[in-house]
Amino acid sequence: MNNNNNNNNNKILIEQRFTKALHTYKKNASMQIYMANELLTLIKKISNKEEFKDIFEFGCGCGLLTNEFLKKYDFTSYLANDIVEKCSDYMLQMSKKIDFICGDIEKINIDKKFDLIISNATFQWLNNPNETIKTLISHLKPAGILAFTTFGINNFKELKQLGYGLDYMDIKSLKSLFGNNQDNLFIKEEIKTLKFNTPYEVLKHIKLSGVNAIKKSSFTKSKLNKLIDDYYKYFKINSENLVSLTYHPIYIIYQM
Repeated sequence: MNNNNNNNNNKILIEQRFTKALHTYKKNASMQIYMANELLTLIKKISNKEEFKDIFEFGCGCGLLTNEFLKKYDFTSYLANDIVEKCSDYMLQMSKKIDFICGDIEKINIDKKFDLIISNATFQWLNNPNETIKTLISHLKPAGILAFTTFGINNFKELKQLGYGLDYMDIKSLKSLFGNNQDNLFIKEEIKTLKFNTPYEVLKHIKLSGVNAIKKSSFTKSKLNKLIDDYYKYFKINSENLVSLTYHPIYIIYQM
């Protein structure tokens, strides 16, 4: 798989931040675990399969999706990929049948076709999603499935309103990535709200799960204090004395 990056996601920074957050990710990634299970449930409903022979997972991280997949499906070969080299340790601990390839999914070359290509909460980091989707589809066997999760435009809307959120693709743009193949496309979206005691806990949650990877600049004390004050002001749940953080998971399944 070899595509040109034209966008602005800093892959070196992403790798650095996720490497740093790898040991805290699982404990703080409750939404990503939920999304992994929901994606696998949808795959089972749509495919009605108990086994996929050849699997490719990109953006495997510490193996949240991998671990849930191994509980539910049998397989012959499983190739896992991540931009973080240390992820290979997690894969090896789960199963000696898993092979690992380190690299940027938009640059690595893979000479194989798969029955299932899966990914959880990685797609939003792509710089050239249109070309990457085409390449992934070209690596599917007949009747093969591409299934992944990403986030929608309302993800972290609280931070976005305060000027700190990332940009995400809307449903229409995501659908357009599949061109004329809409008949074989399933898309589902949800809104999930997490609650925290303080805005500081929100920021800690984001940092420890690595999803702040795109932000290069660090907060000054005055900026941090203003963010916390504004977060309390606009996003406090008065009835519970808590603050909210919105997730907008999207599930996409395409079958050849």
